[in-house]
Amino acid sequence: LTLVTNPAPRVEDVEISTTGLDYAILDITTKGSVKATILYGKTKSYGASKEINTSTASSEYSVMLTDLEDGSEYHYTILLTDEEGYEYENFGDMVFTTPPRPQISNVQIQEKTGVATPTIEVFWESNIAINSIVKYSHDGKSLDKVDMEMIEGEHSMEIEGLDPDSAYQLTVEGVDSMGNRATSEVYAFTTATDTRPPQVSSIKSEGDIQSSDIQSDRTRSAQLIISWETDEPSSSQVLYGEGASSDGFPYSTQTDGEMRYEHLIIISNLSPSKVYHFKVVSKDSAGNVGAS
Repeated sequence: LTLVTNPAPRVEDVEISTTGLDYAILDITTKGSVKATILYGKTKSYGASKEINTSTASSEYSVMLTDLEDGSEYHYTILLTDEEGYEYENFGDMVFTTPPRPQISNVQIQEKTGVATPTIEVFWESNIAINSIVKYSHDGKSLDKVDMEMIEGEHSMEIEGLDPDSAYQLTVEGVDSMGNRATSEVYAFTTATDTRPPQVSSIKSEGDIQSSDIQSDRTRSAQLIISWETDEPSSSQVLYGEGASSDGFPYSTQTDGEMRYEHLIIISNLSPSKVYHFKVVSKDSAGNVGAS
């Protein structure tokens, strides 16, 4: 009599195709087995297992290994069982590592000085590459600023246009390439009182004779069109007087209280061919006055 035994079951291919913070997906191709048992753990003693039923024909399977810890090295091996119930342990030991959980640390908040509106700089660090998100709130209003660049290590972000002398709450967040989010604790800060006046620039003036449709030639008067810019929202007013000397400004326009960066005032009913001197005045929301 001649007895021919079946060949031993074997693993034809194996790969950890995906890893997450607490799981890994193992892709295997087996032949000749009816069951595959995956043993896995942080040491070669393993400790956890997953079983799947298999076909004796060459077949592919995906197995999810669960309850893992992030940023950890794991060992695994594969046991195959044939049709007669014999178990084969000749696969050997393999290793994979789960990705670390993103973490944010060393958050610092610094307020800038000498700027038009209250501005802070936020600094922090991350253990892996994540984007940069700062969320801040004040008086029931929540805002955020996002930078999608993936950075590992030192991050920084500038937040401007804050209200002066106001209490804020702030958190720093970041998302890694796999969608895992890190969030810092909540930080509280109060902006300083605004004591810096608006900076006035780009002053322009243009004289003009008012239209003859409005006045007769005999009584026609001139007007002065004055424009300027400020580096923060502020009001608009012009002080002026006759002559080239700027010792005094006996006249003034009404204050335009709309807070703006670009300003325009028209002074009418001036005498044609006469010299006038002027200065522009802008006041911000904190009452600081900037002038030319």
